[in-house]
Amino acid sequence: MKKILIIFALFISATLAAQTKIDLSQSEFFAGLNENPAKSGKVNLFEDDRLQKLVQKHIDLNNQSKGIPGWRVQIYFGSGKQARDKAQDARTTFLKLYPSIKSYIIYQAPYFKVRVGDFRSKFEALKLKKQITTQFESTWVVEDLISFQ
Repeated sequence: MKKILIIFALFISATLAAQTKIDLSQSEFFAGLNENPAKSGKVNLFEDDRLQKLVQKHIDLNNQSKGIPGWRVQIYFGSGKQARDKAQDARTTFLKLYPSIKSYIIYQAPYFKVRVGDFRSKFEALKLKKQITTQFESTWVVEDLISFQ
């Protein structure tokens, strides 16, 4: 049985080695590829006018946007008679401690909010939150539209 398998394997290997090599550079299929590549062809694209209008509408909407999605740290949230004054005090205190970081007072009836920073990632906002937690008793990171700068 072993002798038959060995003879069969030799026969198959001899058959595989008997194949001839083809020079692809002389093949009819590849004949035109080595000629002047500058004359290789031209592609024409046709687009619907509605596609261009849609792209322009997208550009216009982006230009009207007041910011980009990002993160801020909220350092004050309150409502009531003195909420506006407390929000202004929180913002003033923050600006004295961190003059290089922008701060914003937001009014969403009936609440006043003070949010600080313009961060692209939540991680950056969390770093500031950790840094200011000792000065401001209740801080948390919120998603908001941030300035482009």
